[in-house]
Amino acid sequence: MARNESKRSRLLAIHDKLITGKTFTVKDLMDVVEHSVYQGLTPRSLEKSIQDDLKQMMSEGIDGQTLPIVKVRSGRTWLFSYTDTNFELKNSVLSPEQFGILSQLIKTMDHTDLFGELAQLSNRLSQLVPKAMAKDILSRNYLFFDDRHADYEGRVYLKLLCDLIAKQTAVSILYKPFGKTEGERLVIHPYSVREYNMRFYVCGLLEGVPDKQSNLALDRIMEPPIVQNDVPFIPNPFGEDYYASVIGLTIPEESVEEEVQLLFSPSRAPYVITKPIHRTQKAGQPQADGRYLIRLKLIVNQELESVILSFGQDVEVLAPFNLKQSIKRQLGAAISRYDLSTSHK
Repeated sequence: MARNESKRSRLLAIHDKLITGKTFTVKDLMDVVEHSVYQGLTPRSLEKSIQDDLKQMMSEGIDGQTLPIVKVRSGRTWLFSYTDTNFELKNSVLSPEQFGILSQLIKTMDHTDLFGELAQLSNRLSQLVPKAMAKDILSRNYLFFDDRHADYEGRVYLKLLCDLIAKQTAVSILYKPFGKTEGERLVIHPYSVREYNMRFYVCGLLEGVPDKQSNLALDRIMEPPIVQNDVPFIPNPFGEDYYASVIGLTIPEESVEEEVQLLFSPSRAPYVITKPIHRTQKAGQPQADGRYLIRLKLIVNQELESVILSFGQDVEVLAPFNLKQSIKRQLGAAISRYDLSTSHK
């Protein structure tokens, strides 16, 4: 990175902290600013660099734009803060490195284009970098993501539903449940949109179902949701952590959290340890036979069973007993389909 771009990155790192409305000393900023932009400096050099950068921000601003930064003495220490936390930097030209990262991110997201607005964002981004540079940067391609969302039928409703959630508005949805030939009209107070196993759901309180949060798959919605201004919106009575104790979105009736004990083979354990099954997962405990014991604290549901079955012979369920029975029964049913004494031609 060129020297002037390195300086600008440092100023922006400090700006990102001050815009939060908090008050910082130089020592505070030494602890919280992005270390990558001050890499290689000793503590004394880092302190001096931040002091110099603060002086420049107070005298010259960033990109010639004056900043609402103030400096107040508190005892023997100087405190720095912004007087306006709604302040925005305008007409800033991105560095080549910043533009490259953002444009690559947009190209990666374009595989799904879930909100249908990436073209507008890409055009806006091109205005923030010299045209001579843009063509070269946009031609780079480093990352590739699964594009199975690209043809997801319900994605056309994502932006509308997210906007209605932000506005706290009840909506009417024509919904076709699985196994039904016709749709039914439902009114939902939407609280979130969640994704699980390549399907998106709008989650909220259904009229007539007050005791639990319901989920409607977006690909089962038959037409654009309709705002219900005559229905008073009911704020989320379940809390933001409603799904914190499950994998996926299924919460069986009369269910409680249980300790789930899974014994993983030596070859599969490192994968599970570094990519936890659930947020409650405890670190793997090595056993005498080389396997690892993984403990979870969650509600047992169908999604959990599917995850366990996906590990095949590399996992053994130790507890709870009802989960062990269910997995054994499903594996037995699967094995019964592989009778090698008969064959289909």
